[in-house]
Amino acid sequence: MFIKTFAPDEKLPDGIIIPEQVHGANIIEIKTGLEDISNCDGLWTENFMKILGVKTADCAPICFWQDDRFGIIHVGWRGLVNGIIEKMLVLFDKPNVWVGPFLPKFEIQKDECFKRIKERFSSNFLLENKDKIIFDLEKAIRSLLPNADFDGRSTFEDLKLASWRRDKTSSRNVTVIGNN
Repeated sequence: MFIKTFAPDEKLPDGIIIPEQVHGANIIEIKTGLEDISNCDGLWTENFMKILGVKTADCAPICFWQDDRFGIIHVGWRGLVNGIIEKMLVLFDKPNVWVGPFLPKFEIQKDECFKRIKERFSSNFLLENKDKIIFDLEKAIRSLLPNADFDGRSTFEDLKLASWRRDKTSSRNVTVIGNN
């Protein structure tokens, strides 16, 4: 299986199918490549002639594969609390899982984000003090995918990668998965 995260300045392979991501939890099966992917954050297929991808700037790209299928999801806090990881896991028996570069921890406010994370995970992945609240996205992902392999790069620290929180950029990294 070919899996790679491309920085914004790298040339992408031809024919990548990339959803119009909405920070949600919808996953679409790709059979022909002509499916409506305008409202989803995940793709999967049994067609090994396809290349699937997602765009990220601090969210996590997560790839899944086994003998007969593969898929990819874009995981930010919204998709995470809405169960996109669990929705993808239902589609696989015993997948291999790889998590690409993302921002492992970030500050959040006491707003909808805080409320929804706390409702879903209690305070397990929140570090609160009087000045700020830090959400540990990496620990939250690891709790759902304990056997996953992680790329280990932080989009914030690796200056070659796009990071919205670092640069407020519209540039995106593209992670792809497909057959060799």
